[in-house]
This record gives sequence, structure tokens and C-alpha cells, in this order.
Amino acid sequence: PQAQSILFFSIVFLSALQSIIIHVGAQILLKRLHIETIPMKNLLQIRAPRSLGIAILFIWLLYLLQIVIELQVETQWLIECLAMGAWLIAVIYGAICAFAYLAMHHVRKITMVFVYLALFVPIVNLTFVLLGEADLLFGLRKAMM
Repeated sequence: PQAQSILFFSIVFLSALQSIIIHVGAQILLKRLHIETIPMKNLLQIRAPRSLGIAILFIWLLYLLQIVIELQVETQWLIECLAMGAWLIAVIYGAICAFAYLAMHHVRKITMVFVYLALFVPIVNLTFVLLGEADLLFGLRKAMM
């Protein structure tokens, strides 16, 4: 069941990435053709509702409790997929929050590269997860501005 959940999550995640890349590519093409478009929001302006942070906490709690509670295989599979999605969302918001902090403090570009590389280090990315969850729950980026 774990391999199935990873496969399903990968398919959904890659589909979402493909749609984002197509959207950004279309925006660039329309801009080059001098066709009027609605401008995209800045990354600092993109905010998720606080309820998403609460939902992520609930999903993580379910994921941790599935060891204690006897669940069907399909339910475990669904909870694993949701937990991976919650982890990914928290990492993304944590990275946005970290880069926003670094950009506001005019840190050297090499530091930003190291922070970007730290996103892919298995234990270090837990910091970004916690930072992202704190941003979702408490609005850290809003407090930084």
C-alpha cells in the first residue's frame, strides 16, 4: 500500500507541476506577443487560509494515529497520500517564508543558494516544514512585513 500511495501522490504532484509550468509559459508567451493579461501575484502576496494549517495538523495527527488505530488498507493509503501532500504544502510555504525573510534582509545570493539546497537535505527540510506550518497558522510573512 505504501508504494501505491507514493505512486498516486507522484502522479498528482507531477500533474500539478505540469499545469503550473504550462500556465507560467503561457503568461510569458502572451507577454512577448504584447497581449494584455492579468498579472500574476507576487510570491509574498500568496497566502493560504489558516484553516489549511489546521487541516494539515489534523492530517498529520491521523497519520501518526494510524499506527495505534486499526484501519483498512485503503484508508491507510488515503491517509499516507494526504500526509505526503500536507508535508509538501508545508515545505513550500516554509521555503517561501524563508526566502521572503532573506530577501527582506538583503542577504547575499550565495546564502539563498545554500537555503535552496537545504530544502533537499532530509533532516534539514523538517525545519522548512515547521516554518511553513507556523506561517500557515500564525501568518509569519504578514508579521515580517
